[in-house]
Amino acid sequence: MWLNRVIRKAYIFTFIRGLRVWSTYKSQALFTVLGWLLPVFLYYFIANYFSHQISDAVSPYATSYIGFFIVGLAFQGYVSALVSSLSQRIRTEEEMGTLEHLMLSPTSPSSILIYTMLWPLLLNSVQAAAVLLVGIYLLGVRLHVDVLATVILAVLVLASNVGIGMMAAAYTLFAKQGNPISLFFSTFSVFISGAVFPVTLLPAAIRYISYAIPLTWGLVALRMTMLQGASLQLVSSYTVYLAVACLITIPLGLYAFRRAFDFVRRQGTLSGY
Repeated sequence: MWLNRVIRKAYIFTFIRGLRVWSTYKSQALFTVLGWLLPVFLYYFIANYFSHQISDAVSPYATSYIGFFIVGLAFQGYVSALVSSLSQRIRTEEEMGTLEHLMLSPTSPSSILIYTMLWPLLLNSVQAAAVLLVGIYLLGVRLHVDVLATVILAVLVLASNVGIGMMAAAYTLFAKQGNPISLFFSTFSVFISGAVFPVTLLPAAIRYISYAIPLTWGLVALRMTMLQGASLQLVSSYTVYLAVACLITIPLGLYAFRRAFDFVRRQGTLSGY
């Protein structure tokens, strides 16, 4: 019985609340897809001019700069969308005046967070696949993939950022507007996580910030398993780091959201925006 309830709620949040609403606004859906693909060609043209200058920096992870940034863009976009989607959903519910009804429904707030992530995960899986396909069939990127290692790493990269997404949602619930966590991961992380430029090329002060981000290490390992065919054993240190990041960020994210929810409920500002 409980499994049927879980599947039903997952279907409602993903296909009724997610896909049906998203596909209703066809121009927005088109612009979303263009937003996925246009950066690929932008960095491709950049690569034609500057790849020889950074070839030594990318050589430990990739055979070419194009392959380097294709993997980086695919998964950085995945992570940044996942982190920002929860706070955006909270903000939308606030503006529509439905957040209070949603949070006080029989489904617990923590469960609502989990269900709300299903649609962004599905949509951005399509995004990651589209970026990789463009890289392979239009830009000539050659993948040499260890499937098991890549799947495990991808799951750990996403899971390690789920807690950060919960923290971003907690901040929106508490402060209503202006979210530095979402801003950082949707805008600045593309540059400092090693998504499009090797971290070793960054200034030392910024490099230390980059090394504190789980995505940075996840991208290094994913490039090794997808472009060099590295096995899970060869990237074991990265999987351990990401697993530890999951154990830290997910409980912190749940705790932050619960505290923010309890605070706005006591203040009577759950429905405010």
